[in-house]
Amino acid sequence: MESVLDFLNSKTGVMAALAALITLIGGVVGILRPWVKSNKGKKALIPRLEFAGMKTNQPPPWSNAGEIKFNLVNASGGKAVMTQMWLKVQGNGPCEKQKQVETAAPIPQYTYKVVLKPHEKNYDVRAKKFGPKPQPHAFEKDEVEAYVIELTSSEPQWYSFVIEVEWYITSKPQQINIVQSEELWMEFLPDTV
Repeated sequence: MESVLDFLNSKTGVMAALAALITLIGGVVGILRPWVKSNKGKKALIPRLEFAGMKTNQPPPWSNAGEIKFNLVNASGGKAVMTQMWLKVQGNGPCEKQKQVETAAPIPQYTYKVVLKPHEKNYDVRAKKFGPKPQPHAFEKDEVEAYVIELTSSEPQWYSFVIEVEWYITSKPQQINIVQSEELWMEFLPDTV
């Protein structure tokens, strides 16, 4: 045992111990490197739907219809599937101003119409009165779709609202994700007398 301790305390022993330690660290790094790379690759493949270019157009004086325009984009890897789109009213109230009387893309665009009512808070934007239920929209990486929601109000009111989109990753369809827009505002003025 003494000869082993003498060897380890010698210059040659210290160098041998360092060489063994470096070899051990190299082995651990060699084992962990593929694992770290595969986890980075998995993160890059996780889809993420995001809103882009959100814009509201107030109803022009000659119309009762305002619009919300926006794009949905899968900003990451993998495939995401949108299953629902909701307009959720955050608040509303009577309009105080009067209406002024005036005379009058290569990206796939989907247009929907929603009639807002003062006492109704949630609207299924893609719902149809007749016909089959709309199919989900699938987004490949960096794929963009444009949406226009034409809004009218059953009464002269202002509304604040958000757009909420439900979606899932194709490998996990039971796990629903939600992306929500910033709060938007639109005013529907009463006609002048």
